[in-house]
Amino acid sequence: MLKQLTVQNFIIVSHLNIQFEKGLTTITGESGAGKSILLGAINLILGHRASSDLVSPGANQSNISAEFDLKDCQKTADLLRESGILDTNQKLCLIRRTISADGGSRAFINETPVTLKFLQEATQPLINICDQNDNQHLTEIDNQTQFLDNYSGQTKRANLVKDLYKNWKNTEKKVSYLLEENKTLSDRRELLNYQLDELQELSLSENEFNQIENDHRRLSNAKQLIDTTQEVLESILTLDEIRLCDSKLSTINDSDQNLESARANLKSALSLVDDAERDLKRFRDQIVIDPESLMQVESRLNLIIGAAKKHRIDPTQITSHVQQLQKELQKIDQANTGIEELQEEAAQLEKNFLKESQKLSTERKKYQKDFCDAVEDQMSSLGIKQGKLVVSFKEEISSHGIESVEFLVQTNPNFKPASLKKIASGGEQTRIFLGIQIVAAKTTKMPSLILDEADVGVGGTTADTIGRLLLQLGSNTQVICITHAPQVAAIGQNHLRVIKDNSETTIEPLDKDMRIEELARMLAGADITEKTRDYAHTLLKEANLK
Repeated sequence: MLKQLTVQNFIIVSHLNIQFEKGLTTITGESGAGKSILLGAINLILGHRASSDLVSPGANQSNISAEFDLKDCQKTADLLRESGILDTNQKLCLIRRTISADGGSRAFINETPVTLKFLQEATQPLINICDQNDNQHLTEIDNQTQFLDNYSGQTKRANLVKDLYKNWKNTEKKVSYLLEENKTLSDRRELLNYQLDELQELSLSENEFNQIENDHRRLSNAKQLIDTTQEVLESILTLDEIRLCDSKLSTINDSDQNLESARANLKSALSLVDDAERDLKRFRDQIVIDPESLMQVESRLNLIIGAAKKHRIDPTQITSHVQQLQKELQKIDQANTGIEELQEEAAQLEKNFLKESQKLSTERKKYQKDFCDAVEDQMSSLGIKQGKLVVSFKEEISSHGIESVEFLVQTNPNFKPASLKKIASGGEQTRIFLGIQIVAAKTTKMPSLILDEADVGVGGTTADTIGRLLLQLGSNTQVICITHAPQVAAIGQNHLRVIKDNSETTIEPLDKDMRIEELARMLAGADITEKTRDYAHTLLKEANLK
Protein backbone atom coordinates (compact mmCIF):
# COMPACT_ATOMS: atom_id res chain seq x y z
CA MET A 1 0.00 0.00 0.00
CA LEU A 2 1.21 3.51 -0.86
CA LYS A 3 1.43 5.45 2.41
CA GLN A 4 3.15 8.69 1.49
CA LEU A 5 4.41 10.58 -1.56
CA THR A 6 6.85 13.50 -1.28
CA VAL A 7 7.76 15.66 -4.28
CA GLN A 8 10.33 18.48 -4.45
CA ASN A 9 11.19 20.72 -7.40
CA PHE A 10 9.21 18.58 -9.82
CA ILE A 11 7.88 20.50 -12.86
CA ILE A 12 5.67 23.20 -11.22
CA VAL A 13 5.69 21.67 -7.75
CA SER A 14 8.20 23.15 -5.30
CA HIS A 15 7.15 20.91 -2.42
CA LEU A 16 4.36 18.40 -1.96
CA ASN A 17 3.75 15.86 0.79
CA ILE A 18 0.69 13.60 0.45
CA GLN A 19 -0.54 11.02 2.95
CA PHE A 20 -2.57 8.14 1.46
CA GLU A 21 -5.00 5.94 3.34
CA LYS A 22 -6.64 2.55 2.82
CA GLY A 23 -9.85 2.18 0.84
CA LEU A 24 -10.99 4.60 -1.88
CA THR A 25 -9.30 7.98 -2.23
CA THR A 26 -10.66 10.42 -4.81
CA ILE A 27 -8.58 13.24 -6.27
CA THR A 28 -10.29 16.21 -7.92
CA GLY A 29 -9.34 19.62 -9.26
CA GLU A 30 -9.86 21.94 -12.18
CA SER A 31 -8.52 20.95 -15.60
CA GLY A 32 -4.90 21.98 -15.93
CA ALA A 33 -4.38 22.18 -12.19
CA GLY A 34 -1.70 19.50 -12.36
CA LYS A 35 -3.34 16.17 -11.52
CA SER A 36 -1.14 14.53 -14.15
CA ILE A 37 1.91 15.63 -12.14
CA LEU A 38 0.88 13.15 -9.45
CA LEU A 39 0.86 10.32 -12.00
CA GLY A 40 4.17 11.49 -13.43
CA ALA A 41 5.80 11.41 -9.99
CA ILE A 42 4.45 7.92 -9.25
CA ASN A 43 5.61 6.69 -12.67
CA LEU A 44 9.14 7.80 -11.79
CA ILE A 45 8.90 5.80 -8.57
CA LEU A 46 7.90 2.81 -10.72
CA GLY A 47 11.06 3.14 -12.80
CA HIS A 48 10.01 5.23 -15.79
CA ARG A 49 12.68 7.18 -17.63
CA ALA A 50 13.54 10.67 -16.39
CA SER A 51 14.52 13.83 -18.30
CA SER A 52 15.86 17.26 -17.44
CA ASP A 53 12.56 19.03 -18.24
CA LEU A 54 11.04 17.39 -15.14
CA VAL A 55 13.23 19.53 -12.88
CA SER A 56 11.66 22.82 -11.82
CA PRO A 57 13.21 25.88 -13.50
CA GLY A 58 16.14 27.18 -11.46
CA ALA A 59 16.47 24.02 -9.34
CA ASN A 60 19.54 21.79 -9.37
CA GLN A 61 17.58 18.59 -9.02
CA SER A 62 14.17 17.09 -8.41
CA ASN A 63 13.44 14.61 -5.60
CA ILE A 64 10.53 12.17 -5.46
CA SER A 65 10.11 9.65 -2.66
CA ALA A 66 7.35 7.21 -1.79
CA GLU A 67 6.81 5.07 1.27
CA PHE A 68 5.11 1.68 0.90
CA ASP A 69 3.74 -0.80 3.39
CA LEU A 70 4.78 -4.25 2.13
CA LYS A 71 2.61 -6.19 4.55
CA ASP A 72 0.41 -7.55 1.74
CA CYS A 73 3.05 -7.59 -1.01
CA GLN A 74 5.14 -10.66 -0.34
CA LYS A 75 6.69 -10.73 -3.82
CA THR A 76 8.38 -7.34 -3.45
CA ALA A 77 9.32 -8.03 0.19
CA ASP A 78 10.99 -11.34 -0.77
CA LEU A 79 12.91 -9.70 -3.62
CA LEU A 80 14.21 -6.92 -1.38
CA ARG A 81 15.16 -9.34 1.39
CA GLU A 82 17.01 -11.58 -1.04
CA SER A 83 18.93 -8.50 -2.21
CA GLY A 84 19.78 -7.45 1.35
CA ILE A 85 17.74 -4.24 1.06
CA LEU A 86 14.97 -5.16 3.52
CA ASP A 87 15.42 -6.64 7.00
CA THR A 88 13.54 -9.80 7.96
CA ASN A 89 10.90 -8.12 10.12
CA GLN A 90 10.83 -4.82 8.22
CA LYS A 91 7.53 -3.94 6.52
CA LEU A 92 8.06 -0.35 5.32
CA CYS A 93 9.96 0.47 2.17
CA LEU A 94 11.17 3.92 1.03
CA ILE A 95 11.74 4.41 -2.70
CA ARG A 96 13.50 7.57 -3.89
CA ARG A 97 14.35 9.05 -7.29
CA THR A 98 16.56 12.06 -7.94
CA ILE A 99 16.70 13.82 -11.32
CA SER A 100 19.46 16.35 -11.92
CA ALA A 101 19.11 19.43 -14.11
CA ASP A 102 21.35 17.80 -16.74
CA GLY A 103 18.94 14.87 -17.08
CA GLY A 104 20.81 12.29 -15.04
CA SER A 105 18.87 10.28 -12.48
CA ARG A 106 19.46 7.89 -9.61
CA ALA A 107 17.19 5.44 -7.81
CA PHE A 108 17.31 4.23 -4.21
CA ILE A 109 15.37 1.67 -2.18
CA ASN A 110 15.83 2.13 1.57
CA GLU A 111 18.78 4.36 0.60
CA THR A 112 20.45 1.51 -1.29
CA PRO A 113 21.29 2.51 -4.91
CA VAL A 114 19.50 0.29 -7.45
CA THR A 115 19.23 0.11 -11.24
CA LEU A 116 16.07 1.14 -13.08
CA LYS A 117 15.57 -2.47 -14.13
CA PHE A 118 15.65 -3.64 -10.53
CA LEU A 119 13.39 -0.76 -9.48
CA GLN A 120 10.84 -1.76 -12.14
CA GLU A 121 10.94 -5.38 -11.01
CA ALA A 122 10.54 -4.43 -7.34
CA THR A 123 7.66 -1.98 -7.86
CA GLN A 124 5.69 -3.87 -10.51
CA PRO A 125 3.63 -5.76 -7.87
CA LEU A 126 3.01 -2.57 -5.84
CA ILE A 127 0.95 -0.29 -8.08
CA ASN A 128 -1.21 -0.66 -11.17
CA ILE A 129 -1.97 2.57 -13.02
CA CYS A 130 -5.03 2.49 -15.24
CA ASP A 131 -5.40 5.56 -17.43
CA GLN A 132 -6.70 6.24 -20.89
CA ASN A 133 -3.37 5.40 -22.48
CA ASP A 134 -1.80 2.80 -20.27
CA ASN A 135 -3.24 -0.27 -18.56
CA GLN A 136 -0.06 -2.25 -18.57
CA HIS A 137 -0.81 -4.49 -15.59
CA LEU A 138 -3.98 -5.87 -17.14
CA THR A 139 -2.68 -6.07 -20.71
CA GLU A 140 0.15 -8.38 -19.72
CA ILE A 141 -0.61 -11.99 -20.60
CA ASP A 142 1.04 -13.21 -17.38
CA ASN A 143 -1.40 -11.22 -15.25
CA GLN A 144 -4.43 -12.24 -17.33
CA THR A 145 -3.47 -15.88 -16.84
CA GLN A 146 -3.07 -15.32 -13.11
CA PHE A 147 -6.53 -13.71 -12.88
CA LEU A 148 -8.18 -16.75 -14.48
CA ASP A 149 -6.16 -19.24 -12.42
CA ASN A 150 -7.06 -17.46 -9.18
CA TYR A 151 -10.72 -17.25 -10.18
CA SER A 152 -10.80 -20.99 -10.93
CA GLY A 153 -9.12 -21.81 -7.62
CA GLN A 154 -5.97 -23.10 -9.30
CA THR A 155 -3.36 -20.78 -7.77
CA LYS A 156 -1.55 -23.62 -6.03
CA ARG A 157 -1.48 -25.82 -9.14
CA ALA A 158 -0.42 -22.85 -11.31
CA ASN A 159 2.54 -22.26 -8.99
CA LEU A 160 3.39 -25.96 -9.13
CA VAL A 161 3.33 -25.83 -12.94
CA LYS A 162 5.66 -22.82 -12.90
CA ASP A 163 8.09 -24.62 -10.61
CA LEU A 164 8.00 -27.79 -12.70
CA TYR A 165 8.58 -25.79 -15.88
CA LYS A 166 11.47 -23.89 -14.33
CA ASN A 167 13.13 -27.07 -13.01
CA TRP A 168 12.51 -28.89 -16.29
CA LYS A 169 14.05 -26.12 -18.39
CA ASN A 170 16.98 -25.65 -15.99
CA THR A 171 17.70 -29.38 -16.12
CA GLU A 172 17.49 -29.32 -19.92
CA LYS A 173 19.98 -26.45 -19.97
CA LYS A 174 22.36 -28.50 -17.85
CA VAL A 175 21.96 -31.46 -20.22
CA SER A 176 22.58 -29.22 -23.26
CA TYR A 177 25.64 -27.73 -21.62
CA LEU A 178 27.04 -31.14 -20.72
CA LEU A 179 26.30 -32.54 -24.19
CA GLU A 180 28.08 -29.59 -25.76
CA GLU A 181 30.95 -30.05 -23.36
CA ASN A 182 30.94 -33.77 -24.12
CA LYS A 183 31.68 -33.06 -27.78
CA THR A 184 34.99 -31.63 -26.67
CA LEU A 185 35.46 -34.44 -24.16
CA SER A 186 34.79 -36.97 -26.90
CA ASP A 187 37.91 -35.83 -28.75
CA ARG A 188 39.80 -35.86 -25.47
CA ARG A 189 38.56 -39.37 -24.71
CA GLU A 190 39.75 -40.61 -28.09
CA LEU A 191 43.18 -39.09 -27.50
CA LEU A 192 43.38 -40.56 -23.99
CA ASN A 193 42.49 -44.04 -25.23
CA TYR A 194 45.11 -43.78 -27.97
CA GLN A 195 47.78 -42.63 -25.51
CA LEU A 196 46.86 -45.31 -22.98
CA ASP A 197 46.93 -48.06 -25.60
CA GLU A 198 50.33 -46.93 -26.77
CA LEU A 199 51.83 -46.64 -23.28
CA GLN A 200 50.19 -49.79 -21.95
CA GLU A 201 51.68 -51.76 -24.86
CA LEU A 202 55.05 -51.16 -23.22
CA SER A 203 53.87 -53.24 -20.23
CA LEU A 204 56.29 -51.18 -18.17
CA SER A 205 56.53 -52.28 -14.57
CA GLU A 206 57.36 -50.06 -11.60
CA ASN A 207 61.08 -48.98 -11.64
CA GLU A 208 61.70 -51.07 -14.78
CA PHE A 209 63.29 -48.15 -16.62
CA ASN A 210 65.91 -47.63 -13.90
CA GLN A 211 66.75 -51.35 -13.93
CA ILE A 212 67.00 -51.52 -17.73
CA GLU A 213 69.13 -48.36 -17.80
CA ASN A 214 71.47 -49.97 -15.27
CA ASP A 215 71.59 -53.27 -17.21
CA HIS A 216 72.42 -51.35 -20.38
CA ARG A 217 75.31 -49.55 -18.76
CA ARG A 218 76.71 -52.87 -17.47
CA LEU A 219 76.35 -54.76 -20.76
CA SER A 220 77.72 -51.93 -22.90
CA ASN A 221 80.79 -51.58 -20.58
CA ALA A 222 81.23 -55.30 -19.72
CA LYS A 223 84.83 -55.71 -20.92
CA GLN A 224 85.97 -52.48 -19.27
CA LEU A 225 84.27 -53.48 -16.03
CA ILE A 226 85.89 -56.92 -16.05
CA ASP A 227 89.34 -55.49 -16.78
CA THR A 228 89.07 -52.83 -14.10
CA THR A 229 87.86 -55.21 -11.38
CA GLN A 230 90.55 -57.72 -12.30
CA GLU A 231 93.22 -55.04 -12.06
CA VAL A 232 91.96 -54.02 -8.64
CA LEU A 233 91.87 -57.64 -7.45
CA GLU A 234 95.44 -58.16 -8.55
CA SER A 235 96.48 -55.11 -6.58
CA ILE A 236 94.73 -56.47 -3.53
CA LEU A 237 96.71 -59.72 -3.88
CA THR A 238 99.94 -57.73 -3.57
CA LEU A 239 99.19 -56.75 0.02
CA ASP A 240 101.22 -59.68 1.51
CA GLU A 241 103.79 -57.33 3.08
CA ILE A 242 101.00 -55.56 4.95
CA ARG A 243 99.65 -58.91 6.15
CA LEU A 244 103.19 -59.77 7.33
CA CYS A 245 103.29 -56.50 9.22
CA ASP A 246 100.15 -57.53 11.00
CA SER A 247 101.84 -60.77 12.12
CA LYS A 248 104.94 -58.92 13.32
CA LEU A 249 102.90 -56.46 15.37
CA SER A 250 101.14 -59.32 17.09
CA THR A 251 104.49 -60.58 18.44
CA ILE A 252 105.22 -57.38 20.33
CA ASN A 253 104.47 -57.92 23.99
CA ASP A 254 103.40 -54.46 25.02
CA SER A 255 100.10 -53.11 26.19
CA ASP A 256 100.62 -49.51 25.12
CA GLN A 257 97.38 -47.92 24.08
CA ASN A 258 98.73 -46.53 20.81
CA LEU A 259 100.14 -49.93 19.87
CA GLU A 260 96.86 -51.66 20.66
CA SER A 261 95.00 -49.10 18.55
CA ALA A 262 97.43 -49.52 15.63
CA ARG A 263 97.07 -53.32 15.71
CA ALA A 264 93.24 -53.07 15.81
CA ASN A 265 93.07 -50.57 12.95
CA LEU A 266 95.40 -52.66 10.79
CA LYS A 267 93.35 -55.80 11.39
CA SER A 268 90.17 -53.89 10.58
CA ALA A 269 91.70 -52.51 7.39
CA LEU A 270 92.78 -55.97 6.27
CA SER A 271 89.34 -57.33 7.08
CA LEU A 272 87.71 -54.60 4.96
CA VAL A 273 90.12 -55.35 2.15
CA ASP A 274 89.12 -59.02 2.33
CA ASP A 275 85.45 -58.02 2.18
CA ALA A 276 86.11 -55.77 -0.77
CA GLU A 277 87.94 -58.61 -2.53
CA ARG A 278 85.01 -60.98 -2.08
CA ASP A 279 82.49 -58.37 -3.30
CA LEU A 280 84.57 -57.52 -6.32
CA LYS A 281 84.87 -61.20 -7.28
CA ARG A 282 81.09 -61.60 -7.07
CA PHE A 283 80.61 -58.47 -9.15
CA ARG A 284 83.16 -59.66 -11.72
CA ASP A 285 81.66 -63.11 -11.93
CA GLN A 286 78.17 -61.76 -12.80
CA ILE A 287 79.47 -59.53 -15.60
CA VAL A 288 79.24 -61.21 -18.97
CA ILE A 289 80.00 -60.00 -22.43
CA ASP A 290 76.72 -60.78 -24.21
CA PRO A 291 76.15 -58.81 -27.46
CA GLU A 292 72.72 -60.39 -27.98
CA SER A 293 71.46 -59.39 -24.52
CA LEU A 294 72.91 -55.92 -25.07
CA MET A 295 70.91 -55.59 -28.29
CA GLN A 296 67.73 -56.67 -26.54
CA VAL A 297 68.22 -54.27 -23.62
CA GLU A 298 69.16 -51.46 -26.00
CA SER A 299 66.02 -52.08 -28.04
CA ARG A 300 63.83 -52.03 -24.95
CA LEU A 301 65.52 -48.88 -23.63
CA ASN A 302 65.11 -47.07 -26.94
CA LEU A 303 61.45 -48.08 -27.04
CA ILE A 304 60.80 -46.63 -23.57
CA ILE A 305 62.78 -43.43 -24.23
CA GLY A 306 61.02 -42.98 -27.58
CA ALA A 307 57.58 -43.34 -26.01
CA ALA A 308 58.50 -40.90 -23.21
CA LYS A 309 59.80 -38.37 -25.72
CA LYS A 310 56.66 -38.68 -27.84
CA HIS A 311 54.43 -38.06 -24.82
CA ARG A 312 56.72 -35.32 -23.52
CA ILE A 313 57.35 -36.89 -20.15
CA ASP A 314 60.36 -38.18 -18.27
CA PRO A 315 60.88 -41.94 -18.82
CA THR A 316 60.75 -42.47 -15.07
CA GLN A 317 57.22 -40.93 -14.97
CA ILE A 318 55.58 -43.22 -17.54
CA THR A 319 53.83 -45.41 -14.95
CA SER A 320 52.43 -42.46 -12.98
CA HIS A 321 51.42 -40.77 -16.26
CA VAL A 322 49.43 -43.85 -17.25
CA GLN A 323 47.62 -43.70 -13.91
CA GLN A 324 46.75 -40.02 -14.45
CA LEU A 325 45.38 -40.74 -17.91
CA GLN A 326 43.25 -43.55 -16.50
CA LYS A 327 41.80 -41.25 -13.81
CA GLU A 328 40.96 -38.57 -16.38
CA LEU A 329 39.30 -41.12 -18.63
CA GLN A 330 37.29 -42.40 -15.66
CA LYS A 331 36.03 -38.88 -14.91
CA ILE A 332 34.89 -38.47 -18.51
CA ASP A 333 33.02 -41.77 -18.33
CA GLN A 334 31.41 -40.66 -15.05
CA ALA A 335 30.33 -37.42 -16.74
CA ASN A 336 28.51 -39.46 -19.38
CA THR A 337 26.69 -41.31 -16.63
CA GLY A 338 25.71 -37.94 -15.12
CA ILE A 339 24.27 -36.81 -18.46
CA GLU A 340 22.13 -39.90 -18.68
CA GLU A 341 20.80 -39.33 -15.16
CA LEU A 342 20.01 -35.67 -15.93
CA GLN A 343 18.25 -36.67 -19.15
CA GLU A 344 16.08 -39.08 -17.19
CA GLU A 345 15.37 -36.35 -14.60
CA ALA A 346 14.43 -33.86 -17.33
CA ALA A 347 12.12 -36.40 -18.95
CA GLN A 348 10.36 -37.03 -15.62
CA LEU A 349 9.99 -33.29 -14.96
CA GLU A 350 8.52 -32.79 -18.42
CA LYS A 351 6.07 -35.64 -17.82
CA ASN A 352 4.97 -34.16 -14.48
CA PHE A 353 4.73 -30.68 -16.02
CA LEU A 354 2.49 -31.88 -18.85
CA LYS A 355 0.33 -33.86 -16.43
CA GLU A 356 -0.27 -30.91 -14.09
CA SER A 357 -0.62 -28.49 -17.01
CA GLN A 358 -3.38 -30.62 -18.49
CA LYS A 359 -5.27 -30.54 -15.18
CA LEU A 360 -4.76 -26.78 -15.01
CA SER A 361 -6.03 -26.34 -18.56
CA THR A 362 -9.14 -28.37 -17.78
CA GLU A 363 -9.99 -26.17 -14.79
CA ARG A 364 -9.33 -22.97 -16.73
CA LYS A 365 -11.73 -23.97 -19.47
CA LYS A 366 -14.26 -25.12 -16.89
CA TYR A 367 -14.40 -21.68 -15.23
CA GLN A 368 -13.78 -19.41 -18.22
CA LYS A 369 -17.49 -18.87 -18.93
CA ASP A 370 -18.28 -17.92 -15.33
CA PHE A 371 -15.34 -15.51 -15.33
CA CYS A 372 -16.41 -13.92 -18.62
CA ASP A 373 -20.05 -13.65 -17.46
CA ALA A 374 -18.95 -11.92 -14.24
CA VAL A 375 -16.79 -9.41 -16.16
CA GLU A 376 -19.58 -8.77 -18.69
CA ASP A 377 -21.99 -8.00 -15.84
CA GLN A 378 -19.53 -5.42 -14.56
CA MET A 379 -19.02 -3.96 -18.03
CA SER A 380 -22.77 -3.62 -18.47
CA SER A 381 -23.18 -1.86 -15.14
CA LEU A 382 -20.39 0.49 -16.20
CA GLY A 383 -22.32 1.54 -19.30
CA ILE A 384 -20.84 -0.87 -21.84
CA LYS A 385 -24.10 -2.69 -22.51
CA GLN A 386 -22.93 -4.84 -25.41
CA GLY A 387 -19.54 -5.64 -23.96
CA LYS A 388 -18.28 -9.19 -24.24
CA LEU A 389 -15.18 -10.87 -22.82
CA VAL A 390 -13.67 -13.95 -24.44
CA VAL A 391 -10.79 -16.03 -23.10
CA SER A 392 -8.54 -17.10 -25.95
CA PHE A 393 -6.46 -20.27 -25.50
CA LYS A 394 -3.43 -20.82 -27.70
CA GLU A 395 -1.32 -23.97 -27.56
CA GLU A 396 2.04 -22.89 -26.26
CA ILE A 397 4.45 -24.46 -23.80
CA SER A 398 5.51 -21.93 -21.16
CA SER A 399 5.70 -21.44 -17.40
CA HIS A 400 1.90 -21.05 -17.52
CA GLY A 401 1.40 -24.59 -18.84
CA ILE A 402 0.49 -26.01 -22.22
CA GLU A 403 -1.33 -22.91 -23.40
CA SER A 404 -1.26 -19.12 -23.29
CA VAL A 405 -4.32 -17.28 -22.02
CA GLU A 406 -5.40 -13.94 -23.41
CA PHE A 407 -8.47 -11.82 -22.74
CA LEU A 408 -10.26 -10.58 -25.86
CA VAL A 409 -12.93 -7.89 -25.62
CA GLN A 410 -15.84 -7.02 -27.89
CA THR A 411 -17.60 -3.66 -27.48
CA ASN A 412 -19.47 -3.69 -30.79
CA PRO A 413 -21.26 -6.79 -32.13
CA ASN A 414 -20.19 -5.82 -35.66
CA PHE A 415 -16.53 -6.39 -34.78
CA LYS A 416 -14.76 -9.51 -33.65
CA PRO A 417 -13.30 -9.71 -30.13
CA ALA A 418 -9.82 -8.16 -30.01
CA SER A 419 -6.88 -7.90 -27.65
CA LEU A 420 -7.24 -5.58 -24.67
CA LYS A 421 -4.50 -3.46 -26.22
CA LYS A 422 -6.55 -2.88 -29.37
CA ILE A 423 -10.03 -2.17 -28.04
CA ALA A 424 -11.75 1.21 -27.71
CA SER A 425 -9.62 3.91 -26.19
CA GLY A 426 -10.30 6.47 -23.50
CA GLY A 427 -12.72 6.05 -20.64
CA GLU A 428 -14.44 3.06 -22.22
CA GLN A 429 -11.19 1.13 -22.21
CA THR A 430 -10.48 2.11 -18.62
CA ARG A 431 -13.95 0.97 -17.53
CA ILE A 432 -13.42 -2.42 -19.17
CA PHE A 433 -10.21 -2.82 -17.21
CA LEU A 434 -12.05 -1.69 -14.10
CA GLY A 435 -14.65 -4.42 -14.60
CA ILE A 436 -11.91 -7.04 -14.88
CA GLN A 437 -10.16 -5.63 -11.83
CA ILE A 438 -13.35 -5.87 -9.75
CA VAL A 439 -13.96 -9.50 -10.67
CA ALA A 440 -10.27 -10.39 -10.21
CA ALA A 441 -10.08 -8.64 -6.83
CA LYS A 442 -12.41 -11.23 -5.33
CA THR A 443 -9.78 -13.93 -5.71
CA THR A 444 -6.55 -12.05 -6.44
CA LYS A 445 -4.50 -9.87 -4.13
CA MET A 446 -4.33 -6.71 -6.23
CA PRO A 447 -1.67 -4.01 -5.94
CA SER A 448 -2.63 -0.44 -5.17
CA LEU A 449 -4.80 0.74 -8.04
CA ILE A 450 -4.59 4.26 -9.49
CA LEU A 451 -7.32 5.20 -11.97
CA ASP A 452 -7.12 8.30 -14.12
CA GLU A 453 -10.62 9.46 -15.13
CA ALA A 454 -12.28 6.06 -15.23
CA ASP A 455 -15.54 8.00 -15.42
CA VAL A 456 -14.68 10.03 -18.52
CA GLY A 457 -17.62 10.26 -20.92
CA VAL A 458 -20.21 9.07 -18.42
CA GLY A 459 -22.41 10.73 -15.87
CA GLY A 460 -25.46 10.29 -13.66
CA THR A 461 -26.29 6.72 -12.79
CA THR A 462 -23.25 5.23 -14.55
CA ALA A 463 -20.87 7.54 -12.72
CA ASP A 464 -22.52 6.62 -9.44
CA THR A 465 -22.17 2.93 -10.34
CA ILE A 466 -18.47 3.42 -11.08
CA GLY A 467 -18.05 5.07 -7.70
CA ARG A 468 -19.85 2.21 -5.93
CA LEU A 469 -17.71 -0.36 -7.71
CA LEU A 470 -14.56 1.53 -6.81
CA LEU A 471 -15.68 1.62 -3.19
CA GLN A 472 -16.30 -2.12 -3.34
CA LEU A 473 -12.87 -2.63 -4.89
CA GLY A 474 -11.38 -0.47 -2.14
CA SER A 475 -12.40 -3.04 0.46
CA ASN A 476 -9.80 -5.41 -1.04
CA THR A 477 -7.11 -3.01 -2.18
CA GLN A 478 -6.07 0.62 -2.01
CA VAL A 479 -7.79 2.59 -4.80
CA ILE A 480 -6.76 6.12 -5.80
CA CYS A 481 -9.08 7.65 -8.40
CA ILE A 482 -8.58 10.92 -10.29
CA THR A 483 -12.08 11.98 -11.28
CA HIS A 484 -14.19 14.77 -12.77
CA ALA A 485 -17.47 13.15 -11.71
CA PRO A 486 -18.98 14.56 -8.50
CA GLN A 487 -20.90 11.28 -7.99
CA VAL A 488 -17.56 9.41 -7.83
CA ALA A 489 -15.81 12.07 -5.75
CA ALA A 490 -18.61 12.00 -3.18
CA ILE A 491 -18.27 8.26 -2.62
CA GLY A 492 -14.56 8.43 -1.81
CA GLN A 493 -13.60 7.61 1.75
CA ASN A 494 -10.78 10.15 1.44
CA HIS A 495 -10.81 13.23 -0.78
CA LEU A 496 -7.80 15.19 -2.07
CA ARG A 497 -7.98 18.40 -4.12
CA VAL A 498 -5.37 19.62 -6.62
CA ILE A 499 -4.96 23.41 -6.69
CA LYS A 500 -2.91 25.55 -9.05
CA ASP A 501 -2.06 28.99 -7.72
CA ASN A 502 0.41 31.34 -9.46
CA SER A 503 1.82 28.47 -11.52
CA GLU A 504 2.36 26.42 -8.35
CA THR A 505 0.53 23.12 -7.85
CA THR A 506 -0.43 21.83 -4.41
CA ILE A 507 -2.61 18.97 -3.18
CA GLU A 508 -4.61 19.19 0.04
CA PRO A 509 -6.90 16.82 1.98
CA LEU A 510 -10.50 17.99 2.33
CA ASP A 511 -12.69 17.96 5.42
CA LYS A 512 -16.50 17.76 5.15
CA ASP A 513 -17.11 21.46 4.49
CA MET A 514 -14.27 21.66 1.99
CA ARG A 515 -15.65 18.55 0.23
CA ILE A 516 -19.06 20.18 -0.11
CA GLU A 517 -17.44 23.26 -1.64
CA GLU A 518 -15.39 21.13 -4.06
CA LEU A 519 -18.41 19.02 -5.07
CA ALA A 520 -20.40 22.22 -5.65
CA ARG A 521 -17.62 23.46 -7.95
CA MET A 522 -17.66 20.18 -9.84
CA LEU A 523 -21.46 20.44 -10.23
CA ALA A 524 -21.72 24.09 -11.21
CA GLY A 525 -18.27 25.25 -12.21
CA ALA A 526 -17.42 28.81 -11.20
CA ASP A 527 -21.06 29.79 -10.52
CA ILE A 528 -21.41 28.17 -7.10
CA THR A 529 -24.69 28.97 -5.36
CA GLU A 530 -26.37 27.88 -2.18
CA LYS A 531 -28.49 25.60 -4.30
CA THR A 532 -25.44 23.80 -5.70
CA ARG A 533 -23.98 23.61 -2.18
CA ASP A 534 -27.19 22.03 -0.93
CA TYR A 535 -27.10 19.55 -3.80
CA ALA A 536 -23.45 18.81 -3.03
CA HIS A 537 -24.35 18.26 0.63
CA THR A 538 -27.17 15.93 -0.39
CA LEU A 539 -24.87 14.09 -2.82
CA LEU A 540 -22.28 13.55 -0.09
CA LYS A 541 -24.92 12.45 2.44
CA GLU A 542 -26.54 9.99 0.00
CA ALA A 543 -23.14 8.64 -0.98
CA ASN A 544 -22.40 7.76 2.63
CA LEU A 545 -25.83 6.24 3.20
CA LYS A 546 -25.88 3.87 0.24
